[in-house]
Amino acid sequence: MSNGNSSSNSASDELDDTAQAWNTHTIRPSKNLNVPSGRPNVMFALPELYGTRDFLSPIEDYDFQLCKNECIFRQTKPCDPDLYELGMQIIQ
Repeated sequence: MSNGNSSSNSASDELDDTAQAWNTHTIRPSKNLNVPSGRPNVMFALPELYGTRDFLSPIEDYDFQLCKNECIFRQTKPCDPDLYELGMQIIQ
């Protein structure tokens, strides 16, 4: 069994590719006029082109760290350790 780096990199690469494909595809217009259409990355970067605004709210690092410290993070493996090991053996 490998150290997991190659499969981790390929999973990361696959996620990056998926995000790139999603963010650059075009969302077709809908009959529902309340649903915007366009490219997600443009919609995010230039909300004023879509008749809206940027709803991000900056926060202080202290507040971020406080929330982060209160979070319960899952295991580094995405599922039950036995299932993860089995899956890793199957993909190799």
